[in-house]
Formats: sequence, C-alpha cells, structure tokens
Amino acid sequence: MHDLRTLPYVAGWPEAKFLSELARRTGCGMLVAVDNVLMLVSATNLGFSAQVCPLAFAAHAVGEIQRVGYTADPALGSQRLVDSHNAAIDARVWALHEWLISRAGARPTSIERDGSVPTFAALMQERGLAHAM
Repeated sequence: MHDLRTLPYVAGWPEAKFLSELARRTGCGMLVAVDNVLMLVSATNLGFSAQVCPLAFAAHAVGEIQRVGYTADPALGSQRLVDSHNAAIDARVWALHEWLISRAGARPTSIERDGSVPTFAALMQERGLAHAM
C-alpha cells in the first residue's frame, strides 16, 4: 500500500500535474471532468487555456471522462462560470471532450445532470454524440 503522506506538494504545481503524480505513485486512475473543476470552468474563471490542463495529465492514467453542464454567474455573466451540473453540454465542452480522447484514447464517459434533467431522449442523444467520438 502506498503512503500518501510521502507525496510531495510543491507550491506552484499545476493541479493536473499534481494529480498525475498522485496517479503515478498510487497506481490509481483519474476521472477527468472536462467541463468543471479542472477544465473549462476553472480555465474561464482563472484565465488560462482549457487545453493546458489535459496536456499535464498522464494520458494512460485517464480512466474515465465526466461531463456536466455549467451556468454563467448571475452577477458576472460569462466572465465567471458556475459548476452547476444543471445545463446541457455546450459546444466548447464537446470540442474539449473530443480533443481529450484524441490524446488519451476512448474512455468511459459519464454525463451528470443534477438539476434541470432533460428528457431521456435528450440524454440518449448526448450519449450518442459521446459514443460516436
């Protein structure tokens, strides 16, 4: 068993590099959330390119890809995104998803919707788009 206390934390490490090192040392896989914390929402809110994050991931450690919807902040609009899990997957997220799987290969993909749940047919259409990639 690996002792996580031996995992170094170096100030200034990008989150994706830290998680990749964690995966390397523990042998665990990663769930990459394409549109929330690590990718589009953080990139927009913190002002960096969403394609920078997956470049830091160890592609072989990506075990699953998650996609959830986000919404614009009521006060700041599209300058600040909220990881709300209650909106449809938008075109920028689909593009990031496709870019990530072109790098890491096909991976199981989950679509999470905690609010504003669409019809089953709409969810199956999203599933079909992901499957086609």
